[in-house]
Amino acid sequence: MKKLIILLASGLIFGAGLSGFVLAGFNRTSLNQNNPAAVVGGIAPDFSLNALNGGVVRLSQFRGKSVLINFWASWCEPCKAEMPLIERYAEKHPDDLVVLGLDSEETPVIVQSFVASMGIKFTILLDQGGTVSDLYRVDGFPTSIFIDSNGRIQAEQIGSLSDESINRSLASVGVKP
Repeated sequence: MKKLIILLASGLIFGAGLSGFVLAGFNRTSLNQNNPAAVVGGIAPDFSLNALNGGVVRLSQFRGKSVLINFWASWCEPCKAEMPLIERYAEKHPDDLVVLGLDSEETPVIVQSFVASMGIKFTILLDQGGTVSDLYRVDGFPTSIFIDSNGRIQAEQIGSLSDESINRSLASVGVKP
């Protein structure tokens, strides 16, 4: 009888923990799915993050300009492969396009080393808690979001950018390739 009670108690504890885990995951997912602003066609959710080179950058400060937000991490091989392409487009469109690279949850030392090794000059932001990645429902790296001058998300690229995909997405936000 004592073994049965212990077994039942263990099962209840495990079941309660499992249901809490499932509910926590469900709530986070449902909140993201109910956020219409984080989808193509919606207004881009505003955020503030620390910049790698100092200061705080707020997305809304770029209203009136087209913005490319690239979510990446230094350990991501496709991210490394597309960085020169993004840098090239940032240099090609300095007056038409704001490029923000959001590193997700890495230390500033790691990010600085990566940025230096890649020769990146566009603005790098530190999403150390992953809150902006969550806000934009980023599930994998790289992910790029293209926002028009009115603050609307016009395109999303999950996976590596190519010349073709970046040109198409830039055209959707009013930047001539």
